[in-house]
Amino acid sequence: MLTRHIVAVGFVLLVAVRQLPGSEEESLVWNDVRIVSLEREDTGKVVFAAKSANGRFETITIEAFGKTHVVDRDDLNKLSDFPLGSLRTTHEAGYERLGGHTIHFKMSYVKYDEQKRLFEHRVTLSVSKGRGIAITGPTSVAVDATTK
Repeated sequence: MLTRHIVAVGFVLLVAVRQLPGSEEESLVWNDVRIVSLEREDTGKVVFAAKSANGRFETITIEAFGKTHVVDRDDLNKLSDFPLGSLRTTHEAGYERLGGHTIHFKMSYVKYDEQKRLFEHRVTLSVSKGRGIAITGPTSVAVDATTK
């Protein structure tokens, strides 16, 4: 008798817990960011400063290699919809004929398309010692849910 009571209580709890609404966590959107790296001999101090509003970048300036680089309007448009919260920064020595030492600012987001396929959208803003600013992308890569 006690066993049936315990099973019945367990079933009621299981059903009740499944019907409780869950809390959904959302990211806060950054509108104004200024990131400063430690000074390095090969890059100098790197400062990334960006302002955005309504999903569009208003300004991005990058200090690197002793110069200030301003991202132009066409390149700012390519960066639209990429959240500042996804920003990752890397650097590499690079080949002199391709601009030499380069700093990369990478942003991405994931989104479903109309056919309910998941895609990761990526863009890279790079600043090289010899060539200045360049944008790679945006590109989209299908995300296979079975491999994640």
